Amino acid sequence: VRPDGQEYNPNDGFDGKPSQIAFRLTPDADFAERFENDRTFLVSKGTVTLISGRNQKARIPIDRPTGTVSLAQISNRIQSGDRIVVSIEEIIRVNYKDEEIRIPFLSNSSININ
Repeated sequence: VRPDGQEYNPNDGFDGKPSQIAFRLTPDADFAERFENDRTFLVSKGTVTLISGRNQKARIPIDRPTGTVSLAQISNRIQSGDRIVVSIEEIIRVNYKDEEIRIPFLSNSSININ
Protein backbone atom coordinates (compact mmCIF):
# COMPACT_ATOMS: atom_id res chain seq x y z
CA VAL A 1 0.00 0.00 0.00
CA ARG A 2 1.50 3.30 -1.09
CA PRO A 3 -0.02 6.71 -0.33
CA ASP A 4 0.32 8.83 -3.48
CA GLY A 5 2.50 6.05 -4.93
CA GLN A 6 5.26 6.69 -2.36
CA GLU A 7 7.02 4.24 -0.11
CA TYR A 8 5.45 4.44 3.34
CA ASN A 9 7.20 3.97 6.67
CA PRO A 10 4.66 3.48 9.50
CA ASN A 11 7.22 4.70 12.04
CA ASP A 12 7.32 8.10 10.31
CA GLY A 13 3.66 8.48 9.33
CA PHE A 14 2.52 10.44 6.28
CA ASP A 15 2.80 14.22 6.04
CA GLY A 16 -0.14 15.89 4.33
CA LYS A 17 -3.28 14.43 2.77
CA PRO A 18 -2.79 11.62 0.26
CA SER A 19 -4.95 11.90 -2.87
CA GLN A 20 -4.85 8.20 -3.67
CA ILE A 21 -3.71 4.81 -2.46
CA ALA A 22 -1.69 2.69 -4.89
CA PHE A 23 -1.37 -1.06 -4.54
CA ARG A 24 1.88 -2.85 -5.30
CA LEU A 25 1.26 -6.58 -5.48
CA THR A 26 4.43 -8.43 -6.35
CA PRO A 27 4.59 -12.18 -7.01
CA ASP A 28 7.41 -14.19 -5.53
CA ALA A 29 10.56 -14.31 -7.66
CA ASP A 30 10.05 -17.92 -8.80
CA PHE A 31 6.51 -17.24 -10.07
CA ALA A 32 7.56 -14.00 -11.78
CA GLU A 33 10.41 -15.76 -13.55
CA ARG A 34 8.44 -18.83 -14.65
CA PHE A 35 5.24 -17.01 -15.62
CA GLU A 36 6.44 -13.66 -16.91
CA ASN A 37 3.16 -12.92 -18.77
CA ASP A 38 0.95 -13.92 -15.81
CA ARG A 39 2.19 -11.51 -13.18
CA THR A 40 -0.35 -8.69 -13.27
CA PHE A 41 -2.18 -8.49 -9.96
CA LEU A 42 -4.99 -6.10 -8.97
CA VAL A 43 -7.05 -5.61 -5.82
CA SER A 44 -10.66 -6.64 -6.53
CA LYS A 45 -12.37 -6.55 -3.14
CA GLY A 46 -11.78 -4.60 0.07
CA THR A 47 -12.28 -1.27 1.82
CA VAL A 48 -10.44 1.93 2.59
CA THR A 49 -11.57 3.40 5.91
CA LEU A 50 -10.77 6.79 7.42
CA ILE A 51 -10.61 6.53 11.21
CA SER A 52 -10.19 9.12 13.95
CA GLY A 53 -9.50 7.57 17.35
CA ARG A 54 -12.07 4.76 17.56
CA ASN A 55 -14.56 6.42 15.21
CA GLN A 56 -15.01 5.60 11.56
CA LYS A 57 -15.29 8.86 9.61
CA ALA A 58 -15.65 7.55 6.05
CA ARG A 59 -15.43 4.37 4.02
CA ILE A 60 -14.63 3.66 0.36
CA PRO A 61 -15.51 0.18 -0.91
CA ILE A 62 -13.28 -1.59 -3.41
CA ASP A 63 -15.55 -3.71 -5.58
CA ARG A 64 -13.83 -3.93 -8.94
CA PRO A 65 -10.27 -4.74 -10.07
CA THR A 66 -7.98 -1.76 -9.57
CA GLY A 67 -4.39 -0.75 -8.94
CA THR A 68 -5.33 2.49 -7.17
CA VAL A 69 -8.12 4.01 -5.09
CA SER A 70 -8.84 7.74 -5.26
CA LEU A 71 -9.33 9.43 -1.91
CA ALA A 72 -11.03 12.50 -3.46
CA GLN A 73 -14.38 11.76 -1.82
CA ILE A 74 -12.86 11.78 1.68
CA SER A 75 -9.91 14.16 1.29
CA ASN A 76 -11.70 17.11 2.91
CA ARG A 77 -12.27 14.96 6.04
CA ILE A 78 -8.63 13.82 6.50
CA GLN A 79 -6.98 15.52 9.48
CA SER A 80 -3.77 15.22 11.43
CA GLY A 81 -3.98 12.28 13.84
CA ASP A 82 -6.31 10.26 11.59
CA ARG A 83 -5.41 6.93 10.10
CA ILE A 84 -6.39 5.32 6.84
CA VAL A 85 -6.93 1.57 7.10
CA VAL A 86 -6.79 -0.47 3.90
CA SER A 87 -8.37 -3.93 4.14
CA ILE A 88 -7.93 -6.26 1.19
CA GLU A 89 -10.12 -9.36 0.88
CA GLU A 90 -9.46 -10.52 -2.67
CA ILE A 91 -7.05 -9.94 -5.53
CA ILE A 92 -7.11 -11.06 -9.13
CA ARG A 93 -4.30 -12.24 -11.36
CA VAL A 94 -4.63 -11.37 -15.02
CA ASN A 95 -2.99 -14.08 -17.11
CA TYR A 96 -1.54 -13.94 -20.62
CA LYS A 97 -5.02 -14.67 -22.06
CA ASP A 98 -6.46 -11.64 -20.20
CA GLU A 99 -8.43 -14.01 -17.97
CA GLU A 100 -9.05 -12.88 -14.41
CA ILE A 101 -8.26 -15.46 -11.74
CA ARG A 102 -9.72 -14.57 -8.33
CA ILE A 103 -7.54 -15.26 -5.29
CA PRO A 104 -8.65 -14.83 -1.65
CA PHE A 105 -6.11 -12.53 0.00
CA LEU A 106 -6.47 -11.09 3.48
CA SER A 107 -4.34 -8.07 4.34
CA ASN A 108 -4.68 -4.93 6.46
CA SER A 109 -2.47 -1.87 6.33
CA SER A 110 -2.67 1.43 8.21
CA ILE A 111 -1.42 4.84 7.17
CA ASN A 112 -0.99 7.32 10.03
CA ILE A 113 -1.59 10.94 9.04
CA ASN A 114 0.81 13.41 10.69
